[in-house]
Amino acid sequence: MESKGSIRKVKFTLHYSGNDRQGNRGVGFIVSKKASRSVLGFSPVSERICTLRIKGKFHNITFVNVYAPIEDSVDEIVDEF
Repeated sequence: MESKGSIRKVKFTLHYSGNDRQGNRGVGFIVSKKASRSVLGFSPVSERICTLRIKGKFHNITFVNVYAPIEDSVDEIVDEF
């Protein structure tokens, strides 16, 4: 089962998307407590893709995190990606 969400700690927040509820596999962003105030949104697209929207001084910024399969991966996984 794919899990999506946030894990809040004292000094940071982990926004993640993946197959592990502990945030150990998949993709995500670690955001400091100070920077968390500027987070406009987190969008988990799949276990391999997510985006984080940050409010900037002049422009808002969207960060994209992608975990692509390596060349040695099973052909089915590469084709699905």
